[in-house]
Amino acid sequence: MFLDIFNCLLSLFRRRHRVNVASTDHMLLKSLEEKEEALAIANDHIREHQKKIGELKKTIEDMREERKELRGRIMERESHIFSLQPYHRELTVHDAEKEYSNLISGVSEWVNRWTDLIINDDESLNRSFSYAEKNHKTISEFPRFLNKWTDISGAIGVRDIDQQVLGNAVDVLSGIESAMNENMDPKPDLFAIRSWRAQAYLAMVAHPNVKELRKNAAQLQSERLARALGFISCDNNRRGFLESISLQLVEPAISLHEKFLTSINEFRLDMAPIPAGKKYNGSESQLNNLNCIDIASNDRKLTMEKLQPKPSTADIRKNLYVICSICPALTVIEAGRGRFLKEPAIVYKERLLVAWIDKEDKRETVFGRGSTREYWLQGVISKLPVHAESSYLTEKPILIPR
Repeated sequence: MFLDIFNCLLSLFRRRHRVNVASTDHMLLKSLEEKEEALAIANDHIREHQKKIGELKKTIEDMREERKELRGRIMERESHIFSLQPYHRELTVHDAEKEYSNLISGVSEWVNRWTDLIINDDESLNRSFSYAEKNHKTISEFPRFLNKWTDISGAIGVRDIDQQVLGNAVDVLSGIESAMNENMDPKPDLFAIRSWRAQAYLAMVAHPNVKELRKNAAQLQSERLARALGFISCDNNRRGFLESISLQLVEPAISLHEKFLTSINEFRLDMAPIPAGKKYNGSESQLNNLNCIDIASNDRKLTMEKLQPKPSTADIRKNLYVICSICPALTVIEAGRGRFLKEPAIVYKERLLVAWIDKEDKRETVFGRGSTREYWLQGVISKLPVHAESSYLTEKPILIPR
């Protein structure tokens, strides 16, 4: 009986064990299925990420190629931009003002050096007058300049020095520049046109043949000036006189002119249309653009605002005498953005020799001086025949007619 009970318990245990095993197997199988499903999902995600990574790699490669291409384009653009710039240091407005001022100072120093001994010595004065009388044909250009031209460049031909040296190339370049400016569509920036023009002039100025022509033209102008101003040297030290004209007057002037030609900015020499040897007949505002040097006040600068009481326009026209222009004004026209040109600006004011005479006795004091350059030049020109085309300078013993 005990055995039966044991067998019954054993049978019951085995049955329960089988149930537990079946339940456990079912749970394990279900867990395995869930893990396989999760693994499949994870694999799908991995494949999706791998696909995205592949797409990103392709995008990165495409971007690298595009970056490489853009870098090449940028380098080409930089090359184009640099190619538009002149192959030399650009003449700035500040540089132009400084160099033009140096040129004027150099001319003044030259004049003082060669004329101080003449105007302070009676023997030298008489020798100068005698030379002018005997050689009036060779120095006739000087008085002709005083009456016909607005500055000495026009009188002796320096105005067209670029034509003499560069010849027809000047007209050709001007024609091409006009065509670029008027006929191209779309129209290029004025800065680009001027850059091209500056490079073209720079190339021509640097050409060996042009350098030789420039040398010959400078020599020709120096000799012409030496003849026109022969009453200064009177054949004394003719070689030194000619060399000084070449080195201190002509060469610096041509050199500065070349810098103007090869600049992107357009520089000009302008003179106000004010007749010399007469009373001033313009407006007060016009005087603001002039540097007036008053010989009646020891060559001090004349400023109307500083006169007391301030003169009216009628007073100015009554008391202000114009002797002559000493040097023209330097103006500049700069190219702005696109096709915009800036307004002309004065870089260096025109210097005008004047006399402020508000009293009659002062007039006689100022114009009656004997040891002045004005008196000396008057004496020189008075020795020339009438056909030398002198006018007011030969009519009165003073520079300003009554």
